[in-house]
Amino acid sequence: MAISTASRSFLFELFLIMVISDEVFCRGHIEFPDPDEDELAQFAITEVNRLAHTIYIMVNLESSLAKRVSRDVFSYDLSISVTIRGVNKVVTYLAKVEIDRTANKRMLVSFKSRQGRIIY
Repeated sequence: MAISTASRSFLFELFLIMVISDEVFCRGHIEFPDPDEDELAQFAITEVNRLAHTIYIMVNLESSLAKRVSRDVFSYDLSISVTIRGVNKVVTYLAKVEIDRTANKRMLVSFKSRQGRIIY
């Protein structure tokens, strides 16, 4: 009896890590069939946007972990690794998030693959 792999799906685990402190902020997972790198990137972008507010709450904006862009704007460099279970593959993306504390806004400034391909 043959086993069909057509409906096989991979489980992805997302880790949002502050590169500068190596502190894990979130662990999440999502399951979907045979995604390509762009689908992985979209998933990671969504998570970064969702979690940027968490970073705003959890990180003291005056701390040395943030890079000061201007008087009230701070920048954080993030590394997002999507681990593909079962095939031993890790896709890593780099993101830059800026937070303006006067306007209480956060913004995803850039998002690119580890190889330097700009995605957002």
